[in-house]
Amino acid sequence: MGRRVSGFTLVELLVTLAVLAIVLAIAVPNMSGFIAKQRVSRLSDTLVSNLQFARLEAIKYNQKVCLAVNPDTSTYLKLTRKSIDCDCSTSTGTCAGQSSYELSKTEISPTTLSSFSTELNNAYIDPVRGIWTFSSNQFTNKSFDISNSDKQLRLKLRFNGQMQLCNPVSSKKVGGYPAC
Repeated sequence: MGRRVSGFTLVELLVTLAVLAIVLAIAVPNMSGFIAKQRVSRLSDTLVSNLQFARLEAIKYNQKVCLAVNPDTSTYLKLTRKSIDCDCSTSTGTCAGQSSYELSKTEISPTTLSSFSTELNNAYIDPVRGIWTFSSNQFTNKSFDISNSDKQLRLKLRFNGQMQLCNPVSSKKVGGYPAC
């Protein structure tokens, strides 16, 4: 009697590899969309939580919290506590302030923040009222788009200090956020 050899035939292995290749061909494009959506969602949530933190810091310490946005350096966003009478654009002497938080450029790459740097640079949170004051000293609502390829979220800053993340109508939806 001959010995029985157990194992897989070459045909069985080739069929298994073909099925695996088909499954991967379907899954990989969906995974890249998922990753893009997660990057936008993560950055949006990080920004909202840190801007809320800045508001709480302003109220807690009764000091301005200034936002410095500089996309040309490695520190993209910096929150600094300063005394109420200091100007946010001044960073010398007694107005140097104490840095509370920094968001590095590598944390947001490859996600983009539209008009974030021009609108929010030198904006501050008024510690008495807890509201946003922009460089133009106007108490208006501001919106900023956070995008990555075809995924996009909008961050709405209301003059009263409230923030909202939502899906713009023109973009593909990012799950878990209401429509704007």
